[in-house]
Amino acid sequence: MKRALLLGGMVLVLAATACTNQRGEAETATELPPPEGLPACDEVFVEDQTIDRATFADACRTGDEMAVPRPVQFSCQDGRTFVWNDYAFGYVGEPMTLVDDEDDRSVPVQESLRCLGTPAT
Repeated sequence: MKRALLLGGMVLVLAATACTNQRGEAETATELPPPEGLPACDEVFVEDQTIDRATFADACRTGDEMAVPRPVQFSCQDGRTFVWNDYAFGYVGEPMTLVDDEDDRSVPVQESLRCLGTPAT
């Protein structure tokens, strides 16, 4: 049951991130630059940096675009909180691991299953 909930939640997250503008480019609003002082995502999400739940979803910029990471959060059987977004994953209060866009294995499916107490396959 937990595995079905986890996989269903992951499908919803993936579906939400796959949404596109169906109106066409001609009707898209003018793009604005990111707000002044917005940190770069690679400065916010750093390998082995301690995860702070309060800031894990803060906006950052990638080049000239603003990004707002939408984290997934699980309450683990051992009392810890597991979080992940497009940039990093890990347990709140512990070091983060970066997600590698080039490597599908960096998506923490197995770690999520362990968190929930579901045997990984």
